[in-house]
Amino acid sequence: QRDYLVHEITQTDIDNGYITLAAEVQDVAGVINFANNRETAESLFSVKYQIRLNDLWDLSRTTMSNYFVTRSYISLLDDILNPDVRFRFNRYTRQLALDTNWAEEFEVGTFLIVDVFSTIDPETYTGLYGHFILRDIATEYMRLRWGDYLSKFGEIQLPGGVVLNGDRIVQRAKEAIEKLEADFQMKYQEPDDFVIR
Repeated sequence: QRDYLVHEITQTDIDNGYITLAAEVQDVAGVINFANNRETAESLFSVKYQIRLNDLWDLSRTTMSNYFVTRSYISLLDDILNPDVRFRFNRYTRQLALDTNWAEEFEVGTFLIVDVFSTIDPETYTGLYGHFILRDIATEYMRLRWGDYLSKFGEIQLPGGVVLNGDRIVQRAKEAIEKLEADFQMKYQEPDDFVIR
């Protein structure tokens, strides 16, 4: 699931040049640094607030096109002068390193918000076990296992004339697993997202 983690900067983080994230974090999508967010710190004097205060006091007489063009220009300037925080994340060491001078950029007690993808805890979200695809695929894997056991003995005849064919059970289980996995990918997998950093 996608989540936002709030991390308070410590002196150890500044000395190391990285922060350590929890084990359930699989990937990092972005980092928000509130230490340099001037609009948050000084919202009364931000350009956005002043444009709204002076130019949009009466929307019935003001066109939105000029406001839209001005905001687009300000956003372009902001992207050039205040680029996004560049970072590197290693999911095995769980270290998130920001490519900046930590001693100048951060102070102890400031906050980072990290946009992450993390695994879902099945103990907390017990509804995961009730999902119909998970139930069906677990059933087919059990069928595959038992079919594999039975195939070691060939065809087994039960009392009453019923014959168990382990090879046929394995074949049906493999076909069902392949179909379920393809259905799962078609219905629930997100399309590939290309991230350019």
